[in-house]
Amino acid sequence: STSTSTSTSTTTSTLPSHPFNVDFSGSGYIVDFYGIVPGHTNPIRYSTAFDATYILQTSVYNSISPCFTECNNTLSCVSVFIRLVSSTRFECRLLSDWGDMEGIRTGIESISLRKEGVVPITSSTSSSSSSSTSMSSSSSTSASTSTSTS
Repeated sequence: STSTSTSTSTTTSTLPSHPFNVDFSGSGYIVDFYGIVPGHTNPIRYSTAFDATYILQTSVYNSISPCFTECNNTLSCVSVFIRLVSSTRFECRLLSDWGDMEGIRTGIESISLRKEGVVPITSSTSSSSSSSTSMSSSSSTSASTSTSTS
């Protein structure tokens, strides 16, 4: 007889159930920081999340995906800061800069995500007449299949 088995594993399966503990692959966004979210330690957020200079728009939605749509439709949007307002309400802030890549500590139930392949113009750089843009993208897929014949 011949038997074939295929196994798939996901690392997020051990995280507690929470709206922010989902797989964002395919969304076009990369999670940089988790705030106060079950299963994550060291709560961090974007340093620009509450700086009016970098907030392009603030909206409240019933799910996370409209936030990505709004950012995708806003040319200068490079990242989003999403705060859980209630169990089914999400405050979405579109940001033109994500600030320091180390982020800052937070006591907010939140998530900070940036658009894939975008490098923002940061406020910490000095003025110059030259500019550069870097785009990068990567993806990986893995699967294991074993076949045994006896």
